[in-house]
Amino acid sequence: MDTINTFFTEFSIGNNKLYSSGKKNESIDGTGVLPSVDVKNSVSLINYIKKNYPHVNNILDVGAGQGYLNKAADDLKSSLGINCYSIEGCSDLIPHVKCDRNKYAIVDFSTKFEDERLKKKFDLTTSFEVLEHVHRKHQDIFWENLSYVSNEHLCSIHVANQQDHQHCCIAPLGKWLEYLCPKGKITILGKHPKTSDDENCNFRRETGLYNWDCSIMLHIKFN
Repeated sequence: MDTINTFFTEFSIGNNKLYSSGKKNESIDGTGVLPSVDVKNSVSLINYIKKNYPHVNNILDVGAGQGYLNKAADDLKSSLGINCYSIEGCSDLIPHVKCDRNKYAIVDFSTKFEDERLKKKFDLTTSFEVLEHVHRKHQDIFWENLSYVSNEHLCSIHVANQQDHQHCCIAPLGKWLEYLCPKGKITILGKHPKTSDDENCNFRRETGLYNWDCSIMLHIKFN
């Protein structure tokens, strides 16, 4: 935890110092201003993580938007005991941040991240409605960075509708599994369409996030 705090003491928006430029690029569209993870969703997600991954104490939320997951973890820390930190690639989000600004950093995971202070320091990384915004040519680096800071990743990925300049990596579940299976053990927590969820796909049922009907939900344990 000390090295995590050291990193965020140096590179946080609370300290007015950015790790990355914060400029939009092909991987960052800045749409987190209209958050997929809001006040209600964040509480559901933190409770879901605590129930299904009880070993998790430290989370890094990647593509954190306004930082609602971080805020929910802090609000519920006395009962759940989860520490959450946030990174976001686009500095456009800074004026909208709702969580502790000392736990929120601007870091672009579409470029290689090598700061050893965060190497394997998190029990879990999360990215909700983020990966479809990462350009295909940056996916490899993005996933390398996720596995650099943690052994596990929990995500939802928008897979429906037409690919465009914002949803720049739209692919069905099968394509994502083909891409991700070499990286580790995949557990499917939610499918698209949601009517294809089976008894093992517990994400929507336990979080109540049935409105995420255009997405798949996955847990990855990296090799």
